[in-house]
Amino acid sequence: MRAQKQTQLNQAEVKDGLASKARDRSELVRGVQRALNEILAIRSDEMRRRLEAELQAIFGSITIKKYTPRLNANFELTLHQDVDGVELQVPKSTGENQILSVSFVAAVSKLAREIRTEHRAEGDGAADSGTYPIVMDAAFGSLDKNYQKEVSRALARLAPQLIVLVSKSQGMGEVINELRPHVSNMGVLVTNTTSLRDVSEFIEIDGSNYPYIRAGAESNHTQLEVIGQ
Repeated sequence: MRAQKQTQLNQAEVKDGLASKARDRSELVRGVQRALNEILAIRSDEMRRRLEAELQAIFGSITIKKYTPRLNANFELTLHQDVDGVELQVPKSTGENQILSVSFVAAVSKLAREIRTEHRAEGDGAADSGTYPIVMDAAFGSLDKNYQKEVSRALARLAPQLIVLVSKSQGMGEVINELRPHVSNMGVLVTNTTSLRDVSEFIEIDGSNYPYIRAGAESNHTQLEVIGQ
């Protein structure tokens, strides 16, 4: 009987020891998780602040109004104005929304390149990490000529590889003048229509006319025709 009780006591001590180790491991895991969450929060806040600073610099270089864009903790974009020392949120017009969107994309792209450079300096990350080609469609739709010029300048600095799609009305004038020195390839999206009416249209680029709408085609389709080839 005494031997049996001693065996039970030994088993209980073993179980208590295993339970204690399990509790210690569980507490260690929770501690690591808390630390990682704190690091993530710090890094997220740091990235948000850096992104907000880039956003404000780019937005300020485009707009003529004394508005300040802000990024909250959820990375939501708002626009603010200083009124007698008090910063108040202001409603955004369609044009301001467009400028804000372009500025945000430009800021993200710039920050990504900076982080890539930092990681490569530390010997971390692949050679092409942080390189993101960007496609911008109708970036000038709601902008007047002054803003078209400034946004074009911003787009030229946006990313190492950038594809800009513009309509005939958006792409002429200040837009093409600002982007042309930075463009390595240019093309026209030609609308081919089966219509037999005289709806053909041309677009003039660098003193030459190129088809923009082509009538009498065998099918309705759009094709990209590269200029200079």
